[in-house]
Amino acid sequence: MQRVGRLIVAIIATCSTVACLGRERPPLPVVSGPEAKDLLAAARGYVVMSSRTTDGWMSELALTAVPSLAAHVIRPPQNGSYKFVRLFSGPDDRGRVAYIQENGWGDSAQLSIIDADGRNNEVIATENRRLDQALGEHLALAPVGGAIAFMSKVKKSWPNGEYISTATLTVWFPDRKPVAVIAIDANDEGISWFPDGAHLAYVTRVQRHVLTDSSTIQLTRGTPECEGEATGQETIPVIYIVDVASGARRALHAGTHPVVSTDGASVLLECGSAILVDNAGRNPRPVPVPGDLQRPLALLDGHLVVYWGLPTEGAPVVRSPYGSFGAGTQLVTIKVADIATGRFQTIIPLIDPRENASFGQLRDTVGVTRELHSSAPALH
Repeated sequence: MQRVGRLIVAIIATCSTVACLGRERPPLPVVSGPEAKDLLAAARGYVVMSSRTTDGWMSELALTAVPSLAAHVIRPPQNGSYKFVRLFSGPDDRGRVAYIQENGWGDSAQLSIIDADGRNNEVIATENRRLDQALGEHLALAPVGGAIAFMSKVKKSWPNGEYISTATLTVWFPDRKPVAVIAIDANDEGISWFPDGAHLAYVTRVQRHVLTDSSTIQLTRGTPECEGEATGQETIPVIYIVDVASGARRALHAGTHPVVSTDGASVLLECGSAILVDNAGRNPRPVPVPGDLQRPLALLDGHLVVYWGLPTEGAPVVRSPYGSFGAGTQLVTIKVADIATGRFQTIIPLIDPRENASFGQLRDTVGVTRELHSSAPALH
């Protein structure tokens, strides 16, 4: 099915302008029910979300266990003026979360990693520039091993009216310094680790004129959605898989925003609609993701996708009180869907689409949940 994420982004963007002040914003489309009742039990892991302090500042992280939906907060230390948590990834198998804090003036950002119980915080990198220029919009903590992939030296351009954000893809290893530069021509359009913590999927733009017709066909592999995205463009977004130790890389498929399955066998990607390919880029097929907002968080064993989704039919319209022009933004959901059948169930019923979220799995979800709730403050 065709995805509706771009429509929703347009609605939110339009209603964040002065033109929407003083009148009710139109409600978002909804997903027809009924919802499944058995998918949460199969989607074991943790959703990480932004969390506001009692004074309204977005400076904490909330972890919600799936399927129990028990929650607690992580309160990162505020080092000097670094207070606002803007981007994060995890948890990994040991319960750690990588996150980026921005200072109070918005002109400096730092990358850190912290245990889910709030201990062992380590600052990794500091950039004295705005967050969107310093460390990009995507961050990926490896599921094992503690490596963190992030963007640096971000450059923005609008060739022929098309917005492109290029950056240096960098990986920090907990036992190795300095950081490793993986690619200097990456695009800030998604990063995803394979479950071994050694291979990484990222996006780069390939000049159309350097591709032969056969190589273009190979990269799109008969997917009309990807062919349409490549038609008439000077550059084609291509997902690459890189071995971070050797630097060896290979093209996987045209597309953006890759999400590698937790079993490593397949990759979910974007070509204007959700496309699933195997880890060699073969056997592409569109997948049903009801109410998808084009922001997948995880692909569990190749058949369950955790994603940002529209509200379900019958849910009340709830709007955020926060922001200036953005106040009144309608809250959306995080859902899980079976990509074979399109059945879905809501995990998080209310979340601001202007914020971020992440999903990760631990080695012992039940045991770690018990330990976290005995040592961490409750979610307020």
